[in-house]
Amino acid sequence: MAFPDNSCCTISGWGHMHERAEGYSSLQEAGVRLIPHDACRKPNVYGNHVTADMICAGLNGCADACQGDSGGPLACAHHDVSFLYGIISWGEGCGRSKKPGVYTKVTNYIDWINSVITRRPKAL
Repeated sequence: MAFPDNSCCTISGWGHMHERAEGYSSLQEAGVRLIPHDACRKPNVYGNHVTADMICAGLNGCADACQGDSGGPLACAHHDVSFLYGIISWGEGCGRSKKPGVYTKVTNYIDWINSVITRRPKAL
C-alpha cells in the first residue's frame, strides 16, 4: 500500500523527547506528515543522502523521532487499519526546521520480508 504526500501517520518510541534529553520511561507517540520525496532531497534539507528506499516525515520543527527511537514504526492508517509504512532510521537532530525524520520505506523490502518470514526454521 502506498500513502500520498502529506498523509498523517504516527510514530512511536521510547527515545528522547528533545535533543540532549534522557530517554523516556514510557512509550510515546506523535503524529507526523509524509513529506514529498523531492522536498526532502533539496540541498538545504538532505540532498542526495535520501534515496528511493527512504521516506521523510515530520511536522516542520515540531513532532519528530529522536535519539533512541530508531527501529520504531511509522504507521499510516487506511480505513481504520494501520500499516507499517516506515521504520525510524535517522535525521539531523530532533524536531529541527527543514530537517525531518528519515525512515526506511518498508514497501521496498516487502518481497525480502516475506521470503524471510516464510522460511522454515532449521531443526535444532
